[in-house]
Amino acid sequence: MALADGYMREASHPGEAKFCLAEIALALGRVHSGKAAADGLSRTAVIEALRKAIEELAHRAAGIQSVPDLDRYVEAAFAEAVR
Repeated sequence: MALADGYMREASHPGEAKFCLAEIALALGRVHSGKAAADGLSRTAVIEALRKAIEELAHRAAGIQSVPDLDRYVEAAFAEAVR
């Protein structure tokens, strides 16, 4: 969440912050949980941690001022991230 905090703090426009949070969520959604869990945490623990992180990013993005041109993209990105 430190990366998300940095984007939110340093963004020069609300749209920039929302876009960056959505992109982080997409990256987390593309993590291969089986590979990430190899020789470490259980696959279930990895999936749960990723889900919680994506939910937290979505919560933060929802608190940012609406940017009509980006809101549809951000919504779609979060929907894709949780598949």
